[in-house]
Order: sequence, then C-alpha cells, then structure tokens
Amino acid sequence: MAHMHIYGGIHGGGGGNTTFGGFVFASTGQPVSGKSKDKTSTTVTSPVKITFKSSRDRKYNEIRGKVQQLFKDKAHHGLIIELYGTLQLKGHATLQLTLASQNASTSSQSLASFPLTGPQNSENSHVTTKAYQKFPFVLNFPEDLPLPPTFSCPLGSVSYKIVVSMRVNQKLVLLEEQEIYYFGEKKISPSDVSAVLKHLVIAPSHPGEQLTNCSVAHGNANISMQLPKRDFLSGEDILFNIKLSDPDKSGGVKLIRVFLLRSVLVEVRGHRDRKEDAILDVVTFKRFLKRGETLRSGKFKWDSIPTASYAGRFGGGINLVGISYRVEIKVTTTTGEILANQIEIVVGTREGSLTPTAPEESVDGPSAPPLGDDDDNQTPVPSAPRRSFASWGLVASSMLSLLPPSYSQLPSRSESLISLETLPPHYDDLVDSDNDDK
Repeated sequence: MAHMHIYGGIHGGGGGNTTFGGFVFASTGQPVSGKSKDKTSTTVTSPVKITFKSSRDRKYNEIRGKVQQLFKDKAHHGLIIELYGTLQLKGHATLQLTLASQNASTSSQSLASFPLTGPQNSENSHVTTKAYQKFPFVLNFPEDLPLPPTFSCPLGSVSYKIVVSMRVNQKLVLLEEQEIYYFGEKKISPSDVSAVLKHLVIAPSHPGEQLTNCSVAHGNANISMQLPKRDFLSGEDILFNIKLSDPDKSGGVKLIRVFLLRSVLVEVRGHRDRKEDAILDVVTFKRFLKRGETLRSGKFKWDSIPTASYAGRFGGGINLVGISYRVEIKVTTTTGEILANQIEIVVGTREGSLTPTAPEESVDGPSAPPLGDDDDNQTPVPSAPRRSFASWGLVASSMLSLLPPSYSQLPSRSESLISLETLPPHYDDLVDSDNDDK
C-alpha cells in the first residue's frame, strides 16, 4: 500500500469559471510534465487532477478540495500541495506572498513542513500501484496576515495559483497547477469602516455631512444622493436614491450619472504618488421634468465588485497597497457645467460578529424602507438581509400576549415553569403523578 502525504495548512492566497466561496478556479489548460523545480530532469508522463469542493458557507479564508492521481507504478515519497501568491508592481521586483518554511527544502517554497515517512535514498521506497486515488486537502489563510485580493491594473497585479508537486528522492516534480481568483477576506463593522478609510488616508468630501449622503447645488436646485449604509458584504447590491429639489422648477439639470469606482493605491517609500481609478459600473438618468421634487433610484449589482476592500503593508520599499471603493454622482446642467460629489464605501466578506444577530431597533422609530427595487433572484448572500420589524412589533406583541405560549416556543422545559398556569401538564409530570398514586 502506498503512503501518500498531503501537505495541507499552507498559507497563501490567487481567473476561471467555477466559483468557490471567494475563489474562482481555472485550469491552466495543459499540465506541466517532466519539469522539476530544481531543474533536474525527471519525466512524469501522467499528471494529477485537482477538484475543489464547493461550499454554501462562502468561506473566504480556506480552500477545500481533492487531488486525484492519474498515474500508477511511480516511485515517490508524497504529494505536495502549495498555494503561491505573487505581487508585481511596476518598477519594482516581484514580491512572493508565500514564503518558504525554514524546515522545507529550498526548492519547495512551502510555508508548512511535514516530515516524510520512510527512507528517501531509494527510488523504490514508496511505489504507487493503484491509480485514481483521491486525497483531500485544506489550505488555510492566516487571519493575522491578510493577503491582497487578485487584481490587475497599470500599477501592477496580484495573482495566485495552486501547485501540486511530487517528491522523488530530493527532487520536486511539478505535476499540475491551477490559477485561482482570490476575492479577499475582510471582516467589517461600523468602527472598522472608519479605520479602513483613515488607514487609506481617505476623508469625506464634506466632513460636515454624513458619509451615507452627499449633494451638489445648482442655483436654487439641490441634487442629493443617499446610500442605505457604507459597509457592504459580498453578495449585496449597492442601492442608492437620487433626489432633485428644484423649487423654482427651472429644469436646469440635463443629466445625472452615478458611478461605482475602484481605486488601487500604492505607497512606495513613504510617497503616496501612485493611484489608479477604474469605473466598474455606471447608471444614467435623463429627462427631468420641471417639477419641484423628483426622485430616482438605482443599484449596482453585487457582481460588479471584483474584490473586497484591502489595506496592507509589505517590505521591499512597498509601504502600502490599498483597494478602496466609492460611489460618485456627476450632474450635468443645461449650461454644460458638471458638478460632482462622492461617498466612500467599504466591501467586506463577513460581519464583525461571527454569530448572526437580529438588527437592533432604532430608538427614534421605525427604520426607513429599503432603497430601490430588488426583485431579481440573486445568488445567496453570506448574511441575512437587514430588516426592521419595529413598524409592526407593537401590534404583533399585543396579539401574541393574548395567546399562551406553547412548548415549541420555549427554549427549555425549565423556562416553562413560569407558565404552568396557562400550559397543559407535561408528560413527565403525568407519569410521576401516576407513580405516586400507586
């Protein structure tokens, strides 16, 4: 029986057609055969096949899958599964995001080292005689070392790939590799949003205004944009409302465009002089009638956002790499003037609390209704929709108070003791009562 060693728990991070959590996987097409990492010629005629396990939990900090060997009668000491990450910036040397372990071979580039069983000085130490065996693996991302998501722009790029190698004595032979698109992994909370914006040296355009609102003025007309919040989870559409207040009914607004923008910021040796903006989506509103007030609404689909927000520091003269998002409104007047304002937002992958909790009701009254229409069937989002039941909470509670609770509504039987007068007797109580009579 062959002894196969799956090397898991390797830290790293990495387009394709199959989505798994925050990852998209794509095969490189042809497996790399007969090519060892230490440039020693060793021929491998049959590769392996990598399959990934999908998950409805959309976990962004781990990769689960299986490696299926498609060869037999090959002498080797085990399979090594690694996760490679590369940061390439224009004008700088390539930075490897996965570092070699101290105990691993210098040709391994693995972050984890596992001792091999059996001697390594013989070609026939471990011979695989059965083909098509499958070996599961789990690659975990370190939470204390957030890695940048996959991106590509004129400033540079970040790419990831999974590599499967076979160890033959002291040689590492590359069997297969697959690129992965890493969305990123970010925990968000209201306080975390402010910290991210501060870390990226981003300030609101008008500090006196709330970050979920912005406006521009043209004469007596005022055009405002409102977002329901500024922190969004992957899978959530970005809704917005546009309000045009024109008391003079002048009709001076010709066109309103709302942009979803991404900025990649690179700080090199203390100089924040490299920034790249990209338009991800745009919604246009035309034909405004001469009214005192006009309301419009729209949304950006969640799949318009390629990655989560990110801010991380590196060595090699690269002080900071940041990815931020904002929603910008541009108003074109009938005279050709263009007025603009913006709201910065943060995109994350999970809530600050790992345990889902019900939203707190506002002390000022019911929450505002959701912005825009959201009738399209979307893929499941990682968090439950945020809704407030304050509008009907009093009515529901008054009606429920007229009815006694049932056992199914109580967390435990011990708590049912407070309702003994309204509840029927428990089965155990009846049995005990019968025994006492006897």
